[in-house]
Amino acid sequence: MSEAPVLLWPELAGPGTHVLDGPAQHYLCNVLRLRAGDAVELRDGRGAAARGRLTAVERRRATLELEAPQALPVPPGPRLHLAMPLLKGRRLDWALEKCTELGVSDFHLYVGRHGVVRRDRAPERYGEILRAAFAQCRRPLLPALDGPAPFADLLSRATTEGWRQAWADERGAGRGQAPFALADGEDLLAWVGPEGGFSAEERAALEAAASLRLDLGAQRLRAETAAVAATCALLLPRGETKPPAAR
Repeated sequence: MSEAPVLLWPELAGPGTHVLDGPAQHYLCNVLRLRAGDAVELRDGRGAAARGRLTAVERRRATLELEAPQALPVPPGPRLHLAMPLLKGRRLDWALEKCTELGVSDFHLYVGRHGVVRRDRAPERYGEILRAAFAQCRRPLLPALDGPAPFADLLSRATTEGWRQAWADERGAGRGQAPFALADGEDLLAWVGPEGGFSAEERAALEAAASLRLDLGAQRLRAETAAVAATCALLLPRGETKPPAAR
């Protein structure tokens, strides 16, 4: 039997009858084409979920019978924060979507010396991308997104927070990756450079602050590709991106 579709519902209510309208009703009834009797799962993005079943579907609203919320299992592992530069067009959209699917915990947009200064999307659009990817891959926790902040400000914040740091070196040249270990619950900020690469000053700052340099191969990658490659390099060794076992 197929799994019930997931809907992000931050204000997850208790058991009983509830009415959905607006974007939630549109998504379930017009996009997914669910009908009365179909199952759905609401998740609050903070680790709780409630199963429910549609009991009535009207043109502009739907009625849902909801069970009591339950805590979702959160897989053990590090919290991967991804420092992403602003990118032109839909490249940042794509990177946010794919890295959410792969397991990134939080995104921190920054502006570097060689990067794009103005973003092409409103913050609301980035939020929509994260929410859709969260539901698609059935994550227990919704990633957060902040910024854009100046490179130096984000670097200072990471130091103050005590986060371990890694950076994707575009000059890695495929020399191989040094062994590394990430502890459960550890916060790791992974830096991905802009299209023009890190400046000399930024490289020096990262070499001083970061305990891990990622070698993503001899090919020169676009920033959005490097974001996915860095996420896989950090999470795949632990199995965080493996699909869940069948229920």
